[in-house]
Amino acid sequence: MDFHTLAARGGRDVPSASRPLTPPIYQTNVYVFEDMDTVESVWESKKPGFVYGRYGTGNHAMLEDLVAALEGAEAAVACASGMGATTALLFGLFAPGDHLVSARDLYGSTAAFLGDEGRRLGVETDFVDATDVAAIVKALRPTTRAVFVEAMSNPLLRLVDVPALAPELARRGIELIVDASMASPAVFRPLEHGATMVMHSLTKFISGHGDVTGGLVAGRCPWRRASSGCPPCRASTIRACRRTHSTRSRRA
Repeated sequence: MDFHTLAARGGRDVPSASRPLTPPIYQTNVYVFEDMDTVESVWESKKPGFVYGRYGTGNHAMLEDLVAALEGAEAAVACASGMGATTALLFGLFAPGDHLVSARDLYGSTAAFLGDEGRRLGVETDFVDATDVAAIVKALRPTTRAVFVEAMSNPLLRLVDVPALAPELARRGIELIVDASMASPAVFRPLEHGATMVMHSLTKFISGHGDVTGGLVAGRCPWRRASSGCPPCRASTIRACRRTHSTRSRRA
């Protein structure tokens, strides 16, 4: 290897019989493959690996796998914020002409986004009292794609009877999306009670220290190749907060 090649390509891998206790932050946007067959296998999810930083890194995968396991979900996608997760849901699930039934008591930015931006994109939203399962069912239409509720509303902490609502929607083939940000999986796991998707503002209880912003959607293998938008360092920080999650939730 000549000097110029060594200067450009050297100093990369550090052989070691040990591994770091704390996973490193993967500050990369591209990955090296041995051949094009490997690229295709990773791209098609036939082999584990990463293709491009926009689609995630090891830090994202560790955070997503952790929260998916805590929620009992098949898979998860990390986002830059809770509102980023809401945006991913809107773009990923809905098409122009679809109808959404939403809880009236929502985080203000979520309500504004669903009502204003959803309408602009051709998705009509009806806001109802989500503490009344009969009111939700009455608001359903043939074009209803999903029902969106918060497990514990932000900031009024009103509760939705998810176990009673879920069967009503399941028999109609309608998705039940639950924002569990104010509960966290230490308190309530919506998928265990019939919800089809759960989302989090990771900024709330899952990170819990007021020093990082993030969001996540979990459920049935959502949006392969979705753009994360969550920096690797932020995903690493949120994942590290897991150590105090249970204690914080018990004492909240």
